[in-house]
Amino acid sequence: MEQNTDSIAACQNHFFKLVGWNPFSQYQNFNQAARDILDIKTNTGVSFSSNNQIYDYFKSQYILSLSPQLSACVSYLSSSLPISPFQNAFKIKNLKSATLPAPLSRDLLAEDSSLKQTNPYSILKVLNYRSWDQAIVYDNFCSSETYSSIRSKANYLLSVKAYLEIKTIAGLYINQFNKDSQLKINWVSVSNKKRSLYAVAQYAINKNKWSSACTFVANSGLIGLNGIYHINGGINDLFLQPNTEKPRKSLYTVGCEIYYCLKDSGGGLSIGLKSTSTIPERFSEKTLIVNPLMGYLTLSYCQQVARNLIGATRIDYNYYNYLSEMSVGFEYWGQLKPYENNQPLTPPRDSNFIDLFYDYIVKFSFSALNPQSKQLYSSSLQFDRQFGSIIVSLGCSILFSAKHCKHQNNQEMILDSNSSITTDKDHINSIIQSNFNKSNYHETSQYNNDTFWTGILPIVDKLSLQIQFYL
Repeated sequence: MEQNTDSIAACQNHFFKLVGWNPFSQYQNFNQAARDILDIKTNTGVSFSSNNQIYDYFKSQYILSLSPQLSACVSYLSSSLPISPFQNAFKIKNLKSATLPAPLSRDLLAEDSSLKQTNPYSILKVLNYRSWDQAIVYDNFCSSETYSSIRSKANYLLSVKAYLEIKTIAGLYINQFNKDSQLKINWVSVSNKKRSLYAVAQYAINKNKWSSACTFVANSGLIGLNGIYHINGGINDLFLQPNTEKPRKSLYTVGCEIYYCLKDSGGGLSIGLKSTSTIPERFSEKTLIVNPLMGYLTLSYCQQVARNLIGATRIDYNYYNYLSEMSVGFEYWGQLKPYENNQPLTPPRDSNFIDLFYDYIVKFSFSALNPQSKQLYSSSLQFDRQFGSIIVSLGCSILFSAKHCKHQNNQEMILDSNSSITTDKDHINSIIQSNFNKSNYHETSQYNNDTFWTGILPIVDKLSLQIQFYL
């Protein structure tokens, strides 16, 4: 049911832009660049969505899934600031003049640096907001008097999602006190459970040199405290104005997280190191995350190979049981419509519908899983393409399971394979778990001595088709 590209989440990121909040500076997003490329969300079935963009302070999203079973999801969002991130040719080509409108309604069109990667009127660019796009925030908004006055005041954002089939409601409330402090509350209510309310509260502080957050999970009594510190500068030093003479440099960051569960009387510790470089068209991020108590170690590397091509790799290792997983992937931005000028504020000329074919995105990831598991490899492919105000997404996930055979008394061979299926409840659980940066490993499966490996069996796990309308 959950979409790969969610317009409600895109509106939330746009809200962060307006208030000057950098969500990637928190420890739970320490290796977000590699996760954006390698963790491809592939759903099952055919779904349609309608995204209403008529009102600036209120947004709505309606999702209807036709297969494998009929289900629906309704989402609403309200904010104290006007949020209009989805600018496209259908909305602006009939403007009487090409002068710069009010910044609150047309700020995305002022992102000159976005021309290097994608069409300035692309909805896909807004939906797929990446950590290496942070330069856009500082290059265009930091010197604006209008945004300075906004960021000195308190603002709020409230969103609600209702999953009709499983009778579940999920909500998000953000109270932005100023550009440096934020209170965020996630909650989920499930109707068929006794303790139906799950809530996660987080208070975070973002500074140029450091950031910190305190998280509390109501049901389990989980308390977490994390923070990061930039060793050789501030986060704003990476995103300078293009006309400045000071060269850009790599930023070295150290982070730590401590969490303790009151209900289970158990805790954990996570330590991270990161190097980030935002050289024009050569973004790179190297991260190391260690959980010494559980024995988890994660190495990730994200590199911009070309202007529109970014690759990533990640290795998960447990030094207690010597199990490891490796993932590689890439994300490519293609352009179907050439740029006609260098002024993003100039509306496109009147033309046929074929000229409104904008950008497309191709994402691919391949993972070598736990060798003791029945699932040896997994592969995901996603293709998104924009047709004017319509986005079509195709997704496919393939599992390569180990083919094991076992001798019986009658000498017959029995095939033993396994496949995983993701349900909507996985999204509900991820809301609670996403606030803590912990590595996930696949469960192992042991075999008897009379079982032996005979080959690899590919299984198509998921196929999805999503059509999104932006009205």
